[in-house]
Amino acid sequence: ANGVDEEPAIELFNLMAHFAGYGFNKAHAMAYGLISYQTAYLKANHPLEYIAALLNSRGGDFDKLKQTILDAHAHGLVVHKPDINRSAAGFSVGDVDTREILFGLQHVKNVGESVTEALIAARDEGGPFTSLLDLCLRAESRDLNHRVLESLIQCGALDPLGDRHALLRQLDGAMDHAAAVKRERDVGQASLFGDEVDIIGTLVPHLAAADAPSDPGRGDESWLAWERDLLGMYLSDHPLRRIAATLQERVDTSINELGPHLDGLVVQVGGCIRDVRAFVPRKSTTGQRMAFLQIEDLTGACEVVVFNRVFEEVAELLRPDAVVIIRGKVEVGRSGANGAAAAGGAVDDDERDAEPAKIRADAIFAIDDARLVAWRANTTVHFRLAPHHHHLVGPLHQAIAEHRGDARVFVHVESAESIDDVALDDGFAVEPGPGLERTVEALLGPGAYRVETRRERALEREPWGVGRRG
Repeated sequence: ANGVDEEPAIELFNLMAHFAGYGFNKAHAMAYGLISYQTAYLKANHPLEYIAALLNSRGGDFDKLKQTILDAHAHGLVVHKPDINRSAAGFSVGDVDTREILFGLQHVKNVGESVTEALIAARDEGGPFTSLLDLCLRAESRDLNHRVLESLIQCGALDPLGDRHALLRQLDGAMDHAAAVKRERDVGQASLFGDEVDIIGTLVPHLAAADAPSDPGRGDESWLAWERDLLGMYLSDHPLRRIAATLQERVDTSINELGPHLDGLVVQVGGCIRDVRAFVPRKSTTGQRMAFLQIEDLTGACEVVVFNRVFEEVAELLRPDAVVIIRGKVEVGRSGANGAAAAGGAVDDDERDAEPAKIRADAIFAIDDARLVAWRANTTVHFRLAPHHHHLVGPLHQAIAEHRGDARVFVHVESAESIDDVALDDGFAVEPGPGLERTVEALLGPGAYRVETRRERALEREPWGVGRRG
């Protein structure tokens, strides 16, 4: 109708149709751009408030909550465990000077909204709680039962009131005494006990008499297990921090690095086993088991699929809280727990990007396995030497000497006309790590340090659950 030839008209229409499959109109794009600008501004200028709000928006999803907390820690913010005398119902800003965010009381497992409201109302009216009995006497909620108080103690919310193990031993007595006081008060006989302040002062030493004082700032393995179960992650400490250096030597990839860019490559990761689900596949002809694991390092968690051949070799290692090293193929776009029975098939790019990466294990080792002692990641370290930094070759040499290791070093020397790539010999090999990165970037500026890890592409195998034999 407009005098355009048929061939270019069809070509133009096809381009428009293709764009309509993923694009959106200018008004939509402007709205997205405005929101992106606003959130970037808030994150850059008010990070505490922004991250606290983001955590509240993800409060119902432990996985997203955990990833956001790890991201906050990576950016220098500190998310502390709940505090009965400081925390709000949701995540809130704590001490600004220490860049602190406080975990919200209502996000503790087993603690409901009504209990949280009652606790905060009692605190606002009468000031901070001074003891477990004080809390039981002042908080008015029928939902404040043994299970709720036990959860608050175990997750660390009542640490200001004493040691967690001591508080658990006091719990039954404190609840019984508080219930007795409330019953007497309800029938008008509070005068038999005298002033309530005297009641607390008399009973608290009695309840704690058999408990040796402990340092409420120091925890043990049970504390960490409780925090993981009730908060979804460790906050006081992490059991892997004690072996972080050893773990770093025996892996080439951290879990937060997994993604579509590593699909099909072989990686070596390490961490604590959080969950083990072993079963016999429905189509198995041998009766041998396979398993799905959840493994967690200091940066995140992922699912690992262990087929029968590997499982039978390492079954005794696969228990919760065991620290293991896993070598396997990264797979993106699988359907998770149903993957073992699915026939597999093509997955479009959108779906692949949306689903978290998983690892199909080829080998699993204990952290102290002798076979790992001599293993080294296949990495090279790159330094960029800008023209105005050429005089810093001496200090750079000193930095290399202080971080000896096995990784080859390439120095990219920039000049006005070209960039010369210089491969240093084995005598200048280094140990990559945060210390070397900080030293080099302090000398040469941000972006002057880069670590490249070379990984093999895994051999192609049959789809999960299809024609697989023991």
